[in-house]
Amino acid sequence: MTQSFSITKADGPCGATVLGVDLRNELSQAHVEELRDLWLKHHVLAFPDQALTDDDLERFSAYFGAFGGDPFIQPIAGCKHVIAVERHAIRIASSH
Repeated sequence: MTQSFSITKADGPCGATVLGVDLRNELSQAHVEELRDLWLKHHVLAFPDQALTDDDLERFSAYFGAFGGDPFIQPIAGCKHVIAVERHAIRIASSH
C-alpha cells in the first residue's frame, strides 16, 4: 500500500495526526482502506484544519461503517446522523 498521507504518531499510547488529505472531497477506495488501516493501528485519528460541512462529515464517517441509532440522542436539524456535542463552562467563584 502506498502511503499518501503524512502521519505523526501521538506521544501517548494511541492516536495519530493525519495531514495531506482534504476530507471535503470523496476519497478513493485505496485512500479509504489506507485510513481504515491507520485507524485500526492508532485507534484515534486527528485531521486538523478541516472545514467540513455536515454533509462532508456524514460522508467521511460512513467510510468507517454504518451509522448506529440512539433513542436518547437527537440529531441536529437537517441532518440524519450528526449530533451536537457541547460543553458549557461553569464559572466557580474563588474566595482566595
